[in-house]
Amino acid sequence: MFQSLLSKRILSKFGFFFNSLKIHGIKFTDVKASSLKDFYFNPNLEIEIFKLLKGSDYETFIDIGAYFGYFSIYAKINTKIKNIIAYEASPYNFQQLKKNLKLNNVDFEIVNKAVGDKKDFVKFYKPVYEDADRFPSHGQLGNPNLDPTNLYSDKTFESLDTEMIPLQEIVNRKINGSTLIKIDIEGYEEKALRSIKDYLKDSEQVDFLIEILINDKNKESLFNFLKSVGFNGYLLTNAGLIYEERPLTLPKPYSDSSTGSLRTLWKDHFFSKKNRSEINQLNKKIYKYNI
Repeated sequence: MFQSLLSKRILSKFGFFFNSLKIHGIKFTDVKASSLKDFYFNPNLEIEIFKLLKGSDYETFIDIGAYFGYFSIYAKINTKIKNIIAYEASPYNFQQLKKNLKLNNVDFEIVNKAVGDKKDFVKFYKPVYEDADRFPSHGQLGNPNLDPTNLYSDKTFESLDTEMIPLQEIVNRKINGSTLIKIDIEGYEEKALRSIKDYLKDSEQVDFLIEILINDKNKESLFNFLKSVGFNGYLLTNAGLIYEERPLTLPKPYSDSSTGSLRTLWKDHFFSKKNRSEINQLNKKIYKYNI
């Protein structure tokens, strides 16, 4: 396996990539021009999310920040989830999402809009700096150049006019039975979630999967807000969910912390009102561990 991975990395240095691949049986194209390169090097990347989707009993999966649709398409093909809706703000990535649905001969609701705290037309910032992918996964609302804490604050972006819909509209209209909402909107998660505070206080049927990184300046306030409305937080790993008193944004090993640019080892955090016993049972059922 190491030799195979080494060969892939050597070939990639010279620009050689297979332009299509399968991720857990799902077909995707434009590998070289997208973040799918990471799956090319490691087919088990984010295996923890794929296993959570397949092993859980959700009736609805809402994928906010769907990118190319690898989680939502996987959910459609490999799980018993009945209702799947995917939102993607980038018009470029959205066209690839449509292409991948057709490639895999599946159909579910997909929406080319940003999701946030209100109904509005906003600027969506697409990375266009040298070496950026043609289909980048880290486009975002809000100008990164105006935020010195943003990892990409020194990079070049182009702005696109994008329609934003409120998260309130989604929870009012799209929740159907037990629901998992994956929300990955590059730092705008807290604003969107705070806009549905009253809903969150009362809801018992919705769980959230949210990416929180070690360099996120609002990681504590986001985590504490969800705790304040009744959710418990868990770090999602390849061996199961770990209960958190605070966001466990663990760094990747063998990196120098003095550079201020650490990358996060485990990014995804699961928020639920399920009791601890239910989470323990879920761990054993899906991951075979309760760590």
